[in-house]
Amino acid sequence: MNGLYAPFFRSVIEMNIVSRISKLWHRSGWLCLLAMLVAPGEAGEPIDDARDVRPILSRACYVCHGPDEGSREAGLRLDRADGALAVLESGVAPIVPGAPDESELLRRVLSSDDDRMPPATSQHSLTEKEKQILREWIAAGAKFD
Repeated sequence: MNGLYAPFFRSVIEMNIVSRISKLWHRSGWLCLLAMLVAPGEAGEPIDDARDVRPILSRACYVCHGPDEGSREAGLRLDRADGALAVLESGVAPIVPGAPDESELLRRVLSSDDDRMPPATSQHSLTEKEKQILREWIAAGAKFD
């Protein structure tokens, strides 16, 4: 008889597990969702280069301004502090620590003109949240890890 009822009991046990997980989600899911939506820097947590900034630059900028010298454009290297903070041949500095309004990187990221970065022809773009993270990071001194 055990063999005959085993599939029934197995499905009842599985439904009970699913039901418990569902209840747990409904109780704690909103808190988890809220925690994921809180932007870095909110709740007093400083923006961190490795955790918050580097993923943005890596995804949207390093293709043209990263470690690969063969694909680097405009002589700009954003993956290292010495490149990102250096004054370029054009006379501008990509990042001016503590001065987001003087930082060419932020000006280009916020631009809607043809000099926007990443370019409109690129597959990459930055969200408003990512732009805000960059602004806050530069304002806080643009510390590289």
